[in-house]
Amino acid sequence: MRHSLAALLLATIPLLTAGCGSLGLEPPDLTLVDLQLEDMTMLETSGRVTIRLANSNPEPLQVDGMAFDLRLDGRRIGKALSDEKVEVPRLSTVTVDAELNVSHLAIATLIPRWTEAETVSYELSGKVYVLTDFGRRGLRVNRSGRFDFAGDVEDKP
Repeated sequence: MRHSLAALLLATIPLLTAGCGSLGLEPPDLTLVDLQLEDMTMLETSGRVTIRLANSNPEPLQVDGMAFDLRLDGRRIGKALSDEKVEVPRLSTVTVDAELNVSHLAIATLIPRWTEAETVSYELSGKVYVLTDFGRRGLRVNRSGRFDFAGDVEDKP
């Protein structure tokens, strides 16, 4: 009995590791497409952000939600969340709307720095949740760049 259980475990381990390795999904690239501010209070602004997801995989991605932090000059100022389920076709793009909440207090601490700055860095980082044969998996994504007050924009995946 012990030997057959050990043999079963030894036979199963390569299958499990091969299954996990075969997922090999590239995370989608993301780009900010639009921002619409909807509600402003004394301490927070909420709205909607539209994000383009680009799938460079040869297989479609079944997206089942997203969560991103928004940072300006390294400081977290807000969060974007979406519970939308969408398929991103293979080698294609789709747009997804996410709810955005931005803290005025976090932004206020950056204002003194911006009075003399020529650029502001931004970062959108988080996870896109995809459905696979092995369940839900979070793929880390990151988009960063700089806004130049002279009018230039630098954008990096």
